[in-house]
Amino acid sequence: MRLSFIKILEIKNAAKAGNTEAAKILAKQLHQMRKAKTRTYAAKSKVQTIGTSAKLMQANAKMGEVLGSTTKAMGEMNKLVNPAQMNKTMQEFAKQSMQMGMTDEMSNFFPNNTSETNTMHNLWKLIETKMFFFQLMTL
Repeated sequence: MRLSFIKILEIKNAAKAGNTEAAKILAKQLHQMRKAKTRTYAAKSKVQTIGTSAKLMQANAKMGEVLGSTTKAMGEMNKLVNPAQMNKTMQEFAKQSMQMGMTDEMSNFFPNNTSETNTMHNLWKLIETKMFFFQLMTL
């Protein structure tokens, strides 16, 4: 900006002095300076675009590496985990959990009732209900 301002002043001075040939040469130089400045800005933006593209390519390459290692880890986990064994373990856990719940309910059931007959009737009813649900779960 500063150089172009100086060039404009030189052109004006040359024109006032009546030196048209010098004014023409200075005007051409001013035009070339502005053109060079525009080309410099264009080149700078192209270089920035290339830099951004390089960073994007690097990020994509890193993402590919990470996905590859993740896929490998997932494959290793699938080798280690047996779905049939996991299902069997979960069923056994459900069975043990239900038995523990039944035991807890029976132990809490006795102190609340004073009638022994009523207690036995309710206990058998509870056992039948729990066994029915247990049979449903193991099907």
